[in-house]
Amino acid sequence: MKSVLHVEPSDFFSKIVQEIIRERGMEYLRVSGVGELLRQLKSFSPDLIISAAALSDGSVEDMVQALNSAGFTDIPVLIVSSSESLEFRRRLFDLGVVDFLLKQDISSQRLGTYLDNLGNANELIRNLSELEIAVLDDSSTSLALVENIFRMNGIFNADYYRVPEHLLDSGKKYDLFIVDLVLPGMTGEEVILHLRTSHPGSSIIALSSISNTKTVSQVLLSGADDYIIKPFDASIFLARLRTNIRAYTLSRKLAESHMQLQQLADYDGLTGVYSHRKIMSILENSCKTMDNPEQAAVIMFDLDDFKQINDQHGHLAGDSALKVFAENLQKVLGDDGYVGRYGGEEFIAFLPNIPRDRLKHLVQTVVEGTGKLSLDDSHLMGGRVQLSVSAGICYGDGKDVEETLRKADRKLYQAKEQGKNRYIL
Repeated sequence: MKSVLHVEPSDFFSKIVQEIIRERGMEYLRVSGVGELLRQLKSFSPDLIISAAALSDGSVEDMVQALNSAGFTDIPVLIVSSSESLEFRRRLFDLGVVDFLLKQDISSQRLGTYLDNLGNANELIRNLSELEIAVLDDSSTSLALVENIFRMNGIFNADYYRVPEHLLDSGKKYDLFIVDLVLPGMTGEEVILHLRTSHPGSSIIALSSISNTKTVSQVLLSGADDYIIKPFDASIFLARLRTNIRAYTLSRKLAESHMQLQQLADYDGLTGVYSHRKIMSILENSCKTMDNPEQAAVIMFDLDDFKQINDQHGHLAGDSALKVFAENLQKVLGDDGYVGRYGGEEFIAFLPNIPRDRLKHLVQTVVEGTGKLSLDDSHLMGGRVQLSVSAGICYGDGKDVEETLRKADRKLYQAKEQGKNRYIL
């Protein structure tokens, strides 16, 4: 259960706050001054302190200084006051206060936003702690406010910048940017345009006291994901962060899922070489773009007597044979080109720029090496398996992939007819 410690001399106002807090199933404890607060903190650890400006034995500034001196800097402090003085707020922000609410604006909905954020703090902190964050604002007060909000919520993985060029030239990759619009040297909109180009997948939140709808619209069109108007309170700031982080996290998960699906589509699940679809795509695209198609070789490989391996030794042995052969094929030819599984026990190698002598040497190495491959003994049924492979080689003309494959396949057939365990060029 979340808990709130309320520092408030007024019985009337404390009842209003107490009712709002207990409506949300949170524990409520009230004290009237600094001394009583420090005594309670020896045995009670609240998730939030809400304080009036004037206390029974001092001011709220005295209270915050006492909290800092006593080491209670990790408890967020929210001030509820009727004062609208910016200087008063600045002094308390500098001391580490998280935010202010005007007493006349207190309502179940307004304070409830704070409390709801408090209830979701663990999720927010967990998500934020996994991200790299950059905050850009030329105002030291604004930077201190954001830093205080983060620090009070246990978030320390943020870098703070006052000069746009320092951020843009940092070379660091950030997941979340918080950018003020009014900056020295260049506008926040220009910074956002740069960031959106260099960090297309990152989340960018703009900050400004400008509430003009045209400005907001233009900033969002420039690449910002959200726009927060100053002055803002911590609850609204955290709520907007949570929304953007959820969207960013979802986008990142979708990108990862897409990448995994792409991996499944591009690579053969058993052998790890390119899939039939991918190797054919490489062949077709290369034929359209290569400068010297007569230097490109296509090789068809087929494991000899593969059906007998499955029939006599079991399908696990057959799978093992395909794996070790593909691994060796990739090892021998991978630096010179592309290797894919055409289907069943057939493989394709595409070497886009290979001299004839080197080609013959590499294919002979594959053929000879296949006979030396060994299978996992646990997969064998019926004794030792002797592997061999036949290959057909064709230099392409760069015009017709299907015709090139047919020529390589005919060469492969000739190798089989001539006794297997060989290649024909």
